Amino acid sequence: MPTSPLASAQPSEQASAPPPPPPENLQQVKQEKLTFHRRVLPSTCVDLVSKDGQNLLVKAMDEGNAEAFLPLISQLSTQNEPAFCALGSLTTALNALGQDPMMTWKGPWRWFADEMLTCCQPLDKIKEQGMTLSDTACLAMCNGVSVDIWQPPALQEVNGTCTASDASGVDIMKSCCQPPAHSGVITRHDNDSLSIDHFRTLLKEAVSSQWHDNPHARKVIVASYSRKTLGQTGDGHFSPLAAYNAASDQVLILDVARFKYSPHWVSASLLYDAMRLPDSVTGRPRGLLVLKHRCTSC
Repeated sequence: MPTSPLASAQPSEQASAPPPPPPENLQQVKQEKLTFHRRVLPSTCVDLVSKDGQNLLVKAMDEGNAEAFLPLISQLSTQNEPAFCALGSLTTALNALGQDPMMTWKGPWRWFADEMLTCCQPLDKIKEQGMTLSDTACLAMCNGVSVDIWQPPALQEVNGTCTASDASGVDIMKSCCQPPAHSGVITRHDNDSLSIDHFRTLLKEAVSSQWHDNPHARKVIVASYSRKTLGQTGDGHFSPLAAYNAASDQVLILDVARFKYSPHWVSASLLYDAMRLPDSVTGRPRGLLVLKHRCTSC
């Protein structure tokens, strides 16, 4: 029987549709689907809200080494971007110190927020690259506080093991902005001069300072350290330190990446080693900043 011309013009019902074209960037699609909700703290860390974490805080308070805790925890800011840990730490510290930004945040209110800390570098650049220890010190100075920069001797990580190293990089203080009239001052102490014992001394001075009796005696330590040493994911990070338990030699980190880790206790010696690993940008060890009110009568 002859086939109808109309029938021959119809597409075959059995013909399969062509496969869809592959995504232009399959790797990007996979990465976009990968999301996280928090991280579990490693065994090197003690969660502040755990029973052990609370006991460590109570004992630190009994020792007088947690005077900074309430002022800092009441102002603890979550960094606004994954690379804004330095900004989040400064926002927390500056508001806790009671520093006046001398500019409005929203409406009539003068208050620090990450997006206001732009006097040294544009936010887009910080979002891409983060900040070094010196960059962060410069930014703190421009916002009215005085800063002491301390760095420990460098460690070098080889096959997961840390050994002493001569850091060959140079961490140069940038002439990053025209400091305003109300800016503080920066004191850079000798490179590699921060020992573990001196770290403990600086820590106790900061967390035990009399916040309520003398506002100008207030100090905040912002630590720059490698997360890898603490067994955490990621690498370079900034966060303020809020308390010290001398009996167990544990320090309380108020992690500003609150979407990732909650506040936690770590061994002071372990945090010290985490500050000794070099910054990938400068080649120098990381370290800490001691922020304090600018002395107008000195």
